[in-house]
Amino acid sequence: MPLSCPRCRTLNPDVAHYCRQCGLRLEVAGGAVAGAGRIRHPNPLVSAAATTAVAGAAHLHFGWQPVGGGAPLLSTEALELTVFNGGYDLANVVLRVRGDGDAGQPLFAITRDIEMLARGQAASLEIPSYELPGPLHTLHVELVSAEFGAQE
Repeated sequence: MPLSCPRCRTLNPDVAHYCRQCGLRLEVAGGAVAGAGRIRHPNPLVSAAATTAVAGAAHLHFGWQPVGGGAPLLSTEALELTVFNGGYDLANVVLRVRGDGDAGQPLFAITRDIEMLARGQAASLEIPSYELPGPLHTLHVELVSAEFGAQE
């Protein structure tokens, strides 16, 4: 059965390791679903040291802090979430963001969209204080879906 490239949609033999049209590596380690944001780039860019990998994604990393930077004063300030892309250009990125309190209890779960996230670029998203029901201890970010941006 032919294998469709998730980036350019070219049909490739089912034993292909790379797309014969655009050269995208068609294998994904660990049995993960192939697709935009999940396929590893052959030369990934390195993100800042104080970032965390986005779950279910290849080369997406995030960091967070109170809006305006520094330490939180009241523990309920709005948050700035920064997502860095070290892989392929992505478009229509949908992220699931979940926050846990000090005791590990779930505080909130929301989705955020990023229209375009080019290779080597970062996008900043704000989570308003009214979406934070209490002091945040841990933030989790997961890739829900994405499309390939400009062909590389």
